[in-house]
Amino acid sequence: MKNQLSENMIFLNYNIDDFSNNELDFYLYHPISKSQNNAIKINDLMGFKEKLLKEEKKLQNDMGYLDFSDNKTQQFLMSEVLIKDRIYLSGKWKIGVFSFAQKQIVEKKLEKNNLKIEVFIDDKRYF
Repeated sequence: MKNQLSENMIFLNYNIDDFSNNELDFYLYHPISKSQNNAIKINDLMGFKEKLLKEEKKLQNDMGYLDFSDNKTQQFLMSEVLIKDRIYLSGKWKIGVFSFAQKQIVEKKLEKNNLKIEVFIDDKRYF
């Protein structure tokens, strides 16, 4: 079931340097994290990057790896940059999918709406 659900997921990728900080909210840890009230709102991209790297180092074990079974690590990996307003898809966006079949579905929908956006298969499942 889990694999089937991931087959239906898509990931929008965009260079956030093209947004102003007024349009974005940066959250270290998942924004609605219930685990120890971890969510930390950060006001700017550079501060977010800096705190993200520091927090990642703090969560690493003695071998330098993250423990993906740890709830706090899971919440950290769901840190987010949220867009405050509507987004309009353009050629600057990329869409990641998990399968060739999903890629075909997405490309068909984009074509139907006259959108030229790169769709790539994330076969390594980085997302």
